[in-house]
Parts: sequence; C-alpha cells; structure tokens
Amino acid sequence: MTKKLSDEYIKQQAEELKKHIEKTGKVPTARELGKLGFSRKGLVRYYGSYNKLIEKLGFQPNKRSYTKKDLLQFLRNYKERTGNIPLTLVFHSNKDYPSPTIYRREFGSWNAALREAGLETNLEYHVSDELIEQYINDRKDLLTDSTIRCYYATLSDLYAFLRSKAKSWDDLDTIIIAEYFFYLKKNGSYSKRNNRARPNRAQALKSRAIHISAFLTWIEKWCKRKKIDPYIIDPSEIEEIKALLKRPNIVPKTEESTRRALSEEQLEIIRQSIDVSIDRNIFDLGLNLGLRVNEYEKITLDMIDGFETDHFIVVTGKRNKRRNVVVTENIKTMIRKQLLLRKLYRVEHNYFFFDVGKKGAIRLTKKRVNEIYQRLSESTGIFFRQHELRYTMAVLFQNKGVRQHIISQRLGHKGSSTQRYSRMTPLERYKILQKKVGSI
Repeated sequence: MTKKLSDEYIKQQAEELKKHIEKTGKVPTARELGKLGFSRKGLVRYYGSYNKLIEKLGFQPNKRSYTKKDLLQFLRNYKERTGNIPLTLVFHSNKDYPSPTIYRREFGSWNAALREAGLETNLEYHVSDELIEQYINDRKDLLTDSTIRCYYATLSDLYAFLRSKAKSWDDLDTIIIAEYFFYLKKNGSYSKRNNRARPNRAQALKSRAIHISAFLTWIEKWCKRKKIDPYIIDPSEIEEIKALLKRPNIVPKTEESTRRALSEEQLEIIRQSIDVSIDRNIFDLGLNLGLRVNEYEKITLDMIDGFETDHFIVVTGKRNKRRNVVVTENIKTMIRKQLLLRKLYRVEHNYFFFDVGKKGAIRLTKKRVNEIYQRLSESTGIFFRQHELRYTMAVLFQNKGVRQHIISQRLGHKGSSTQRYSRMTPLERYKILQKKVGSI
C-alpha cells in the first residue's frame, strides 16, 4: 500500500512554499513544484487545487488567460515547426504550451480542438472508456506517472483498434489480439497511423503484451470484486489470450541485453574526472546503494534518519515499495559528507539529494542525474547510465562473495531469494556487507 503524506507534512510544505514565494517574490507554477522540492500531488490533493493553495497563502495565483484564437494558433505553430500532429503528452510536459485541460474545457476534447485548427486528428489516440479509466485509477497509487502513461497508451490504442472493428471489450479474443499484434509489427501504433507511426520492435511488443496481460488480470479480479456476472471477458478467454501473448510468432523474443558492468579501473577514471563534490557524492552513493535513477529524488531526510545505529536507509522503489538498504562504514562516511554539503549550501527542502543552480539548492531530479552522467560519459569516453551502475554494483558484489539474495534485495528485485533474505535483520546484513565489501 502507498504511504500517504501526513497532514502535518503537507502543512509544513505549504509553509515552506510561502517562505519561498516571499523570498523570491514570484509564485512558481504548479509544474515547477517538483523541481523546487515540493510535493505537488500532496498539496493539490489536500487544498483542492494549486490556485486555492496560493490564495490561502495570501498570494495571487498565476492565471494565464488564452483566447480560443490563441489556443488554436499554438496547435498550428507546433504542427508547422515539427511536422507532427500535436499530442496532449507534449503539451502537458512543456510549460511553454497551454495545458490540454484548457483545450478540453474550451473545445470539448483535444481532437475537437485539432479539427477546429484545421489539422488532422490523432484519430482514436485519446479514446478511452470507463473500464480503462477505472483501471488507471486503481493502479495510479502503485505505479509511477511514466508507467501509467505507458499503460494508458497501450490500452487506448487497443481500444481504438477494437472500435475500428465495431467491437468492445467483451468481444476481445485471441483472433483480435493476433490481428492487433500483426498490425503493430507491420505498421506501428494504430492510434498514431496519421502521425508517422513506426513498426513496433520486439521490446515494444513485449511491453504491450505485459500491459495487456496485466489489464486482463485486473478485469477478472475487478469483476469478481464487484460481483459482475457474467464477467466482461470470460476467464477462459483471458487465459487463452495470455497464452497467445507468450508465443514467439506473436511477441518475438527480445535480443539479449547489451548492458555491461564497468570495471573498477573505469570507475576510477570516472571518479577522477569529477570536479564537483556534489556530483562525486551522487555518483558514489548511486553506485554503492544500487539506486534506480528515479529513486534519487524520492529519498528524504527522514528515510536516512538513524543510519548511524540502524545501519540502513529506506529507499522507495517501483510501485512506491520501500526497502531497507544496508550501509557500511564507508557508505556512512559518504552520507555524512552529503549532510555536510547540505549545510554548506544551506539546503532548506527535505530531500537528501540536491542540485545547485541559479535558483539555489533544489531537489535532484532524474533528468539532472542523466545530464551529469552524459557529461561524464562524453569527457571520459566511458558511456554509462544509472542502470549500468546498478548492474556494476551487482557484479562487483558478486565477485566479492556477497550472496545473490542479498544483492537482489538491495536492488529491489523480486524472487524467492529475496524472500529468504527478508528473514535476516538489518544488523546481520550490515555485518556481512561490512566484512565483505565496505564500499566499491
């Protein structure tokens, strides 16, 4: 279950936001909250909307007014500049564009706005139905926003394919699924067929198969929970579809991963090229803790509280699941250094990792982590990302004699080995890692 933010924490965030506005003299946009170290979702959920929060703090909200003519011109300019049909995801992620919500309010739907602008629509790209929406709502607290978008894109695309055949979910069977995947392999996304769709490769097909299988499993459980009889899709049909999605002629096997571990010599070359102490600590802690790139920005001060005596910190991974990551004495030294850097740069927010820019110390984002590694890769000629560092940690730990189930738990991987490891206390894990590894 996802751990909800406490009311006290949200109120504290609101007070910190108020101090930030008073200090800078500018009300940040809702999209900027995450970069500044604030919980956008928590604040909006608690106060009803971002504008209501700003008004409650005694400030004037940033209200930008657009005429319909302005909104349509944004769409035409985007099409003229890129040659592509505007997508809601593009407009949602770029603060220079009006929010897709404004278009839906003014024109009724995104596609209606495209038609009024004289552009081709994305056809069924944004078509959804109550079942997909229900599924997304049930899963949104378990998955990251990017994963939710992937699920939504796959399911809405499949639904568009169904509608093109004048069918609905209760008509879904192995024949339709086979036709759909053959279409994907030849033409790419059905919904984007007017927008330069490319044929899906093996990895993309595998991802779509996983999304569809998970959705079908949910439908069966949801119907049972809601006592819907007969089920929307017959359980026996669901099992046949799942079996079909495992066949190599439908979903080809993906190529073996090219991911590789860096050698200790390469690690040393990269370390020597780092001339900023914050970047050095980001690299060393990310390597030794086995973090995913999006886990940097989730670690708060309360999650490292007690690391000196408990010998572990808490990391929030996929589906917001938390795991204890044991820290040895050398890693504790890195954590102490990070805390000293916080004092040096007078970091005010609650996030353990931070970045320093023109606006001062702000929460470290995965985008910034990737930028640091990209720069180091170019300067050293050793290409790597955070996932290469995770893989490197696993290989080096294994070479130093650490058992597989300890490595799996540290990385947040599933499996029976993790279950065996869960019986060990953090103190026992600390002794093993301190004796065998220290740090790498």
